[in-house]
Parts: sequence; C-alpha cells; structure tokens
Amino acid sequence: MTRVLLSLDKLRESNSGLERFSLHLARAVGEAAPDDVDLVFMAPRHRWPELGGTGARLEPLRFFNKSRVQSAVCRIAPAWMKSRGRPRYDVWHALAQDAKFLPLDPRIRLVLTLHDLTVRRIESGKKLARAMKRFQANVDRASVIVTGSHFAADEIRQHLRVGDRPVEVIYHGITLDTAAPSRQPAGLGEDPFLVALGRVVRTKNLHTLIDMMTLVPNRNLLIVGDDSDSYAAELRKRIADAGPTDRVRVLGPVSDAERLWLFQHADALLQPSLSEGFGLPVLEAMACGTPVFLARQTSLPEVGGELAFYWDTFEPDAMATVFHRGMTIVAADPTYPDRLVAHAATFSWATAAKAYLDVYRSLAWVSSPPVGAG
Repeated sequence: MTRVLLSLDKLRESNSGLERFSLHLARAVGEAAPDDVDLVFMAPRHRWPELGGTGARLEPLRFFNKSRVQSAVCRIAPAWMKSRGRPRYDVWHALAQDAKFLPLDPRIRLVLTLHDLTVRRIESGKKLARAMKRFQANVDRASVIVTGSHFAADEIRQHLRVGDRPVEVIYHGITLDTAAPSRQPAGLGEDPFLVALGRVVRTKNLHTLIDMMTLVPNRNLLIVGDDSDSYAAELRKRIADAGPTDRVRVLGPVSDAERLWLFQHADALLQPSLSEGFGLPVLEAMACGTPVFLARQTSLPEVGGELAFYWDTFEPDAMATVFHRGMTIVAADPTYPDRLVAHAATFSWATAAKAYLDVYRSLAWVSSPPVGAG
C-alpha cells in the first residue's frame, strides 16, 4: 500500500489558475486511484464538500507543516525522525512551486509540481532573487519535479539546480465544462467579436492586439481577465488614444458561466503572450471549437499544436495577415471545429491523474532517504 498525501493549500485561493489545477487534479486522482494507493487530501475545511466522493481521507491544513516551521524542526530532530518506523506517508505531493506546506519527516518523498518560471519575466532584482531562492529550496527537498510543458522543463533545468532529480512532463487537463450553463456578460451587443482571456499583465503582450485591430474590420475585441495590474490602465488609455473605444474593450474578470459563453461565441481566441507555463485558455477555446491565434513563444506551440495559427512577429500588418489567412482556412473547412475539439480532448485530467499515480508508486517507501533529504 502506497500512502500519498496531496497538499491542497492553493484551495485557499479563489478562481486562480493554481486553485483550479489543485481542485481538478485532486478529483481526478481520487477517482483513478487503485486499491493499493491510500490517498489523503490536506485541504481547507470549507473546500471539503468539493472533494467528497473520491475515496480520499480529508485532513485540515496543519500549521506545523508550513515550510518555515518544518525546516526548523527538521534541523533540530532529523535523527529522531529517521529512527522511527515507517513514516506516516510514503509520498507528499506539493502542487505549486511556492508550496508552503511540506512534510516534517525527511524520509517522505516529495513530488513538487513546478508549473513554470514565469517570475523570471515579471520580476527583477531582490524580488526575483527571493522567488528563485524559495523555488530552489523546494527543489532541494523534492524527489521528483513535475511540470506542465517541455518548455518549462527545459527552463527549470537551466535556471534551477535539479541535480539528478527527474523532471517529468505531465500535461494539464481541461477545467472548463463545455456542457455547463453559460451566460452572456452584461453590456455586449450582437456584433462578432474576438476574445483575449487571461490575467491582464504586461507579459500577455495585449497592446499588440490594439494596433492589429485597426486592420481587422467588422469584429470587436474583448480583453477579459483580472485587470488589477497597472498594465490594464495602460491598455485602456491606449485604446482611448487610438480612437473609438467601442471596438476594443477591457472587460475585467468574468464568472465561469460568462467565460464559457465567451469561448462558445467568439470568432477566435487571441493570445500573443510572451510567457506561458502552459496555456489553459487555448485548450478551453479549442474545446468549444473556437480557432486560436498564438505567439510562437514558450509553451504555446506545445498546447496549440498544428491546428493553431501562430504569430512570429508582432507588427500590426503581419499579425493581421496571419489572422485573415487563418480565418479563411477555418471558413473553408467545415471539419475544423470538430478537429479542434478532438485535439483539446487529448489533454484530460484522467490522463494526468494516471501519470501522477505512476510517479507516486515509483516512490513507494523504502528505508533509504529520499532524494534531497538530509
């Protein structure tokens, strides 16, 4: 029997990418776990109802498993811990690179999901140094590192000291339920539109779309997502300076039902992002049969595959040319939406769960210490 704990501390967040990842992976692992895997979900109590029915035991988040506390305890009493019998868990899975809840017992193997190193393209100076130091500390404790794309795996190997630890690539599944009820966001008319969806930050490169839209008549552009960053205000000013504001709008965040409606009714998803660890909105759009136009950057070509259309430059004329050519191809092929749906279906949480379970079983407890312990 392999005893596995999933640390779901990111469920304390609301409507974030890491929260969605944690919830859907936990459910899928719980449903797929065979009888020889004993699962425990350590999660905030208010999220327990969403984790019921999976067969996993539920435990609250424990203060003494916070990283600062556990590092202090392990410095004081590592020999005592190692002299005890079999540890309570064989494997501990931390679902984010900045995980703060880690195992006290150094014999427990740690699986660390390190999603990406996007922080390298957002922060600099002391903030970047602190983040990378925190990531490195978690890598040092890990037995296996898992990430969501080959691009991210290469970047992890390049910028963190992984030693001989395996770096496995397990693609995410799709969190969007395309059969769920949808709802049109308030204030939208009947005009055809394109959508750019994700957190509105500079690495998303959304200002390039404003210039491109001057060359794309008869369609509006909706920029959707968390708009708390100062970049959103810059975009609104740029839209106002460019002329009429009714064709390009920054909507801000939307509900899940509104998000689904936008994917289902948009003519295309536009994502000129310069930095992605995975690119979940790409698959969500494809799952709705919606064409996608992406930057040929970071992980996006892995996710979009051969059915996406790619920008190699961000000059307005070149972007508009790629867009018009792509929409012509889509219009000429009535099977294109079905092909997009089929491609998205290859990224499933069931497949991800099976791959994670294989990793867990490969780390079944033996008396020798785990990689990175000591």
